Amino acid sequence: MAALPAAQRAACSPGAEGGRVDAGRQLVQRRLPSGAQQRRRDVPFVKWWQRGPRKAGEVKPVKLIPTLLHWTDSCKEVLDLVLRYEGELDSREMTVAFQRMGALFLTDLGATPDRVVAPENAKEHCARLFSEAQAQLGTLDTQGLATAVWMCARFHYLPPAEERAAWERALWERRFDVTLIEVSNIIFSLGVLHWLPTEMPALNDELLERALQQAHKLTPWMVCNIMWGCARLQPDGWAPSADCLVRLVEASLPQLDSFSPESFCAMLFSLACLRMRPDDAALTAVLDAFQWQVPKSNNRQLVTVVWSLGALQITPLITESLWDDIERQLLQQADEFNFSSAPFFLFGSARLQLNPSEPLLRLLLAKTIEFLPDLRTGDVTVVLWALCRMGHKAGEGVVTHQFLQPLVERFMQHNAERPATLRQLSTLLWATSQLKAELPPATLAALIADADARATEQRRAMSTTDATMLLNAFETMESPEGLAFLKRHIMGRWGARHRSRLFDDEEGEEGSEGSASDSDGEGPEETLKGGGISKGGAEEGASASAGEGLLDDELELRPVL
Repeated sequence: MAALPAAQRAACSPGAEGGRVDAGRQLVQRRLPSGAQQRRRDVPFVKWWQRGPRKAGEVKPVKLIPTLLHWTDSCKEVLDLVLRYEGELDSREMTVAFQRMGALFLTDLGATPDRVVAPENAKEHCARLFSEAQAQLGTLDTQGLATAVWMCARFHYLPPAEERAAWERALWERRFDVTLIEVSNIIFSLGVLHWLPTEMPALNDELLERALQQAHKLTPWMVCNIMWGCARLQPDGWAPSADCLVRLVEASLPQLDSFSPESFCAMLFSLACLRMRPDDAALTAVLDAFQWQVPKSNNRQLVTVVWSLGALQITPLITESLWDDIERQLLQQADEFNFSSAPFFLFGSARLQLNPSEPLLRLLLAKTIEFLPDLRTGDVTVVLWALCRMGHKAGEGVVTHQFLQPLVERFMQHNAERPATLRQLSTLLWATSQLKAELPPATLAALIADADARATEQRRAMSTTDATMLLNAFETMESPEGLAFLKRHIMGRWGARHRSRLFDDEEGEEGSEGSASDSDGEGPEETLKGGGISKGGAEEGASASAGEGLLDDELELRPVL
């Protein structure tokens, strides 16, 4: 038998640690002279589409998709490649370009602690690619159209109105071809961007109906993405009907065993934001399934669920074992808290009238002080309001004066940077008065002046809830300046019925507190027929409005696409 070549003998010989080297994994390269090897190392690698302008007669490569997927390392490189063969990419190649750019941006965003991307992955590249795709919208299939808006959502880039209108028209023409995955991605992405279709106003309803026609095929993450997108679009003026929500919830019930903690978090949060409460049987099934996922849930998911349950006000459905499991898990997650964890939990706990245990309350208050520089006016308002609803008083137990004073100071500091709303100001004054926390005269005067300014700026009359809370606060504080401000804004703007109701000495403190926590008094609750869902699960009282600032991007909710 002929002797093996030296390279093969080396490949089959024992390794450095005594094991044998797999010859099939050896890469044999042609040996170059030492000078040529040095020159190769000195010349930087340049990708072929970056070596210069496109030459006359240069043909678009047949295999451009592998190049987009495996050779591009930044959003700028994706854009350069698309622009090099402008107008020549087919639907599949454009779809891959959208997907690759969105994926590269997310990778860069997640790799930096400060969440600041490099210039080569900036938003301007997404804007240019979406703009370049306008000429090809007529040739893009539904996957390409869905991926284009998904890319924009990754960058949080809202295209100009004319480009949005062109995309809406293109999708409307192909609405009957959209798949379930594409429907969930589109509605989710539109929600991220607060992109409410105006060129084709019925687009969302058509997409949702398309999904509900195949409800039995919806997976948990599809249902949650659709509901979350609907919740994000609700402040912009669109929300699904009660019947659609019933069908979405019903589609998810047989699959609750496969729900992840994030899925439960997204579903309950969406229902709370939409102010739609499913019937007790459906909610009981959801909560029973969620209890098995509590040990797997992180801090953000748990506090978001508690906030959502409080907004829905479903105390009778929450078992003692579920609440104990949530508390136990939170106590083990002290290192996972962020600035919104305590406000979220305290809001939900107060609405549910399920006070946290003393160890958990101490942890929540400690984390509030730890993240004090990050708190906003809405966060401070929620914390003080919740402590008041739980029956605490300043200087009693864990709620000390040393805890309350820096909170009020932080409110004033952030109020100077971003003025608080009238609801936040009235709730802060009401909560501090009920907590028996004394405000310095200068601070009280500044708050009254700010409330006067906000009340003057708003075009409508002061709401019953704001007026009642302010009346109760100023009477408790014995502030003639506050009462004078309140009467000045009420006299002449409300009828005699409202004035006599507010300034009737017989109403008392208990009545004031009730209206501060129950209903805004500006319209009856609306009951929606269909599946036992009622609108008004999260009333527009001081408690709900004090948490308004927590309904949006601050939640950092990220359903998985």
